[in-house]
Amino acid sequence: MGSDIAAGLTAQHRKQKTPRAKRPAAKIDPKYLKPARELRARWLEHVNSGALILPTPGKYEVARALGKSGLAVPPEPKLLPCAQAA
Repeated sequence: MGSDIAAGLTAQHRKQKTPRAKRPAAKIDPKYLKPARELRARWLEHVNSGALILPTPGKYEVARALGKSGLAVPPEPKLLPCAQAA
């Protein structure tokens, strides 16, 4: 019974609600717009030229570097200073 009343109120509330007027788009000053577009165009030319190729394809380098043979290069063992002298 209580849900029927709430359903009736929400239906009435929806009918009374008016849509908001859309905010007009902000005007950008042309003296700033033209240099910004030029800067973007230069940046895209620089990126598309291939000068900014990342060293690894992913965000994290999770594999060891491969040597010339194609096998994983094992890390060099770390020795204590007294072991290096002997």
